[in-house]
Amino acid sequence: MIRRPTDAQKKRFAELCAEHSYTEIRGGDSLDGIGTYNEKRIHRVIKEFVSSDPSTYEIRVGRAVADVYADGIITEIQTGSLYPLTKKVAAYLEVPDVRVRIIYPVISKRRFVRVDPISGEVIRARTSPKKETDRKILPELIYLSDFLGDERLSIEIYSLAAEEHRYSDEVHRYRKSGKYDREIFPTELIFVTELSTKQDILSLLPEELLGLDEFTAAQFMRATGIRGRRAYNALNALVNARVLGKTDTRPAIFKFPLDE
Repeated sequence: MIRRPTDAQKKRFAELCAEHSYTEIRGGDSLDGIGTYNEKRIHRVIKEFVSSDPSTYEIRVGRAVADVYADGIITEIQTGSLYPLTKKVAAYLEVPDVRVRIIYPVISKRRFVRVDPISGEVIRARTSPKKETDRKILPELIYLSDFLGDERLSIEIYSLAAEEHRYSDEVHRYRKSGKYDREIFPTELIFVTELSTKQDILSLLPEELLGLDEFTAAQFMRATGIRGRRAYNALNALVNARVLGKTDTRPAIFKFPLDE
């Protein structure tokens, strides 16, 4: 289910992005996409967007510590692989009367900005033709597939716009000086996709697959652009969560009847 943020929510998110654009985030090497130190800025913006009350941050619930815990809802913000959440989600779901929300950001609009590392002057800027989509989460669901049928668990994919500032081609020199060759600055919350039901998860598949009675792993790779091991992780996750079922003929996969 896709949910558009209200004007007030968009304004609040943009204000937090602007606030943290002036915050220097240290620790870790720069990576393509959302990586190490870039995670911290995006994580911090979303965390404060979810709750403006610092007393709700880093709260122990059962055997694990939640990013945010308020009003009976545990929120975990995961900018990288969902693998680290496998044990945490299992621990949370042992606690009665709590709900678990996982927020997974993707950058669907990215603007590259080349910046002079000394003066801070923008040298040039361009919009990236590549866009991350909600479908990026499919291979990661393998780590949560045992829990996807639990009505207390929901996943929200935050579609973001962001600027990637590139400071220099001399990567090592600037890393050693405590600066980095690139940083990612979130700028806007575009929409939120909520995965609460099997139908929500199934809707992430391309229409060309949904129109088939069955399809192979190769067809899945061509339609989604997800390749190799990640494609098989995605398919296994969907089968484990009973969103899809397997036919007797390998490696064909067919849509699982959602009303069973």
